[in-house]
Amino acid sequence: MTDNTHETKDMNGKILIEVPVETLDDALAATRGGADRLELCAALEVGGLTPSIGVLRAIREESPLPVMAMVRPRSGGCRYGDKDFAVMLRDRDLLIENGAAGLVFGFLDNDGAIDETRLGRFLEGIPEHVETVFHRAFDLVGDAGRSLELLIDRKVTRILTSGGKPAAPEGSDAIRKLVEAASGRIEILGGGGIRLENVADIVRNTGLKQIHASCRATAQDRSARLHPEIRFGLPELPPETQHRRTDAGLVACLRAALAEF
Repeated sequence: MTDNTHETKDMNGKILIEVPVETLDDALAATRGGADRLELCAALEVGGLTPSIGVLRAIREESPLPVMAMVRPRSGGCRYGDKDFAVMLRDRDLLIENGAAGLVFGFLDNDGAIDETRLGRFLEGIPEHVETVFHRAFDLVGDAGRSLELLIDRKVTRILTSGGKPAAPEGSDAIRKLVEAASGRIEILGGGGIRLENVADIVRNTGLKQIHASCRATAQDRSARLHPEIRFGLPELPPETQHRRTDAGLVACLRAALAEF
């Protein structure tokens, strides 16, 4: 696993911005806007699932930014059966082989604690140069302090967290305590509900050196205009005439909002 004591700001001292993306267009928009790192997922509307190898390879060919690839076979919790876990191990290896700079994952047991057996087996197959990120499964645990120490002990690179709350603004106090408890032994990446209007306050109140923000806007797709009543997915999702995409301008504005730090 990687050395967790490295500096999380970039060479210019600025706050690091990670942008979750689904497509090559998203990745290029994030790159143009000034992002420092990408988290690649499918299905961001459910928190992110394992992406395709094709999109990973395309991004690696066209963007210089490091790509953290999600390894998550389904939505709804973080307790996986043997078959799903076996697929996650195969995805782990394929994503690494195809250029992922890091992997994003989370394993819990039925009591809401980190599944140490699954975590250990997953980490065993990851080379030292590949970063490891425990995602917001961390926000579901019962004992954040114990979980933090466990992930430090396993030499996980970073934790993505909203401070155990639905969104980072509500979890700012807990995030600050995690940053203090981590004391440079593991990176804390704040995420969940971070937007242009609150990012400066969150960074100021928590001491975060890196943030995770989607910077997405609604785009139109006229191909579905003749039948706007038809949904391919759940009825509560946006209609087929709309989709969400990364907005380079929003990324740039977020960067500008962090210029004081």
